[in-house]
Amino acid sequence: MSYAVQTEQQIQQTDFVTAYLNSELDKEESVFSSSPEGFFEWIRDSKPEIYEDCITKKFLNNPTDNVPKLKKSLYGLKQAARSWYQTLKNWLGNYGFVTSNSEPCFFIKNQTILFAWVDDILEIGNDSTQVINGLKGSFKIKDLGLASHVLGIKIV
Repeated sequence: MSYAVQTEQQIQQTDFVTAYLNSELDKEESVFSSSPEGFFEWIRDSKPEIYEDCITKKFLNNPTDNVPKLKKSLYGLKQAARSWYQTLKNWLGNYGFVTSNSEPCFFIKNQTILFAWVDDILEIGNDSTQVINGLKGSFKIKDLGLASHVLGIKIV
């Protein structure tokens, strides 16, 4: 924030809508979820193109229950935050941003600085509008405009 004050730039704030749902789980991980009764029949009947790709496993204690193997992260998974961070870091890296050596949630490209906190980003710099437009192409985001409250701090 002091950088924004020193360079007389505004701080924009953006929220990622359902951020964790945008990240894929590591292929080496096996995370299974319970499914409602009739789920696999519904997939077979309504989305046959993905039915074969719906990986299942039998529970040892009840071998008649199929459970889907998750490919994407869900809220509540212990690895959800890490998966989301990796997704965001990879996207920003492809866009030319590098992480700060001292703070992995700071992303820097030329004179543009992004600060990520869970599913929010603060943007400082001349290219922030271009970055936000790029993010809109890959993620569902909500532009919150000028930052006014961040992590319990009121920005005036």
